[in-house]
Amino acid sequence: MNKSLRGRRITVTLEPDVADAIRVRLQASPQLTKKTLINQMLRRGFEQDAPLPFEPLPFEKFVIKPFQTEFAPGITPEKMIDLLKEI
Repeated sequence: MNKSLRGRRITVTLEPDVADAIRVRLQASPQLTKKTLINQMLRRGFEQDAPLPFEPLPFEKFVIKPFQTEFAPGITPEKMIDLLKEI
């Protein structure tokens, strides 16, 4: 096990169906803590060593193309900064 993760607290965002499954199991086994239950479920999942049931979605690289803009007459970047400071 990676020593940097051992005993560490981490935050995980659960999908609604996973949260529901955890809630149902906790209600069925009130003696279990969330920590114990989640660790057991993770171990079972890793033991199966099953491939993902889906292919990860490919994503396109997002590129921002710079462009030159012009301010209205009399408006300068310095004046805009001054206005922001007043807000």
